[in-house]
Amino acid sequence: IGDLETAVACHTDALVVAPNHPAPALGLAEAETARAQAAARQGAPARAAAAAARAAEAAETAKVVRNAPLRASAKRAGDAYLIAARLRVPVDETAGSLSAPERAAVSRQNARASCRSARRAYARGIFLSPQRPSAWFDLAAACVAEAEIDDEASRAGEVSSKKETIDSSVARASRCIRASLRLDPTNPAAWISLGTLPTDPSGPNEDKARDRARRETALARAATLDASSAPAW
Repeated sequence: IGDLETAVACHTDALVVAPNHPAPALGLAEAETARAQAAARQGAPARAAAAAARAAEAAETAKVVRNAPLRASAKRAGDAYLIAARLRVPVDETAGSLSAPERAAVSRQNARASCRSARRAYARGIFLSPQRPSAWFDLAAACVAEAEIDDEASRAGEVSSKKETIDSSVARASRCIRASLRLDPTNPAAWISLGTLPTDPSGPNEDKARDRARRETALARAATLDASSAPAW
């Protein structure tokens, strides 16, 4: 328990012995995802990206075996892709010969592709279990991550990242969070996410005032549900 290296080795061996059973693949995806998160916390993004890629591959493998647990494989794949998207690590070997701005652009391009893969995986989970609030919340997280990447690209002057694209991602995230809250209005994390969605600072003052009021309402609800939550305050 807690030994990720041993867990990965055991699940890898089990997958060789039983390649048509979903449990080893799902276990490997979970262990590699945990390893990616640990590497990211330790400041090793390249190692984290490699583990996230292996986790996504294992989750996709679990999806195609006999009697596959499709909802679980979709969740595992989405989590792995979302971690990869947040790392901003260029995985193309040719990126080493590029300038710093070009490497950053490659990183964003890879992150955007991972975000879209996460959105597709989480959407599969919603299709399979539309009444699970966590499934909608996961999809919202992927939409927010994509909006943040597009906003970062827009600030860097990339023509492909337009304001309409960013607004579309934020609107999708808002719809998903609200769907999650309709199913479970007692989740403070969802209210915090709703209250901290990216906004357009160049919008009209009337829109800014309404948006501020909505944010305060959402964060106040989160603080009411969990008074110990620092992000809500």
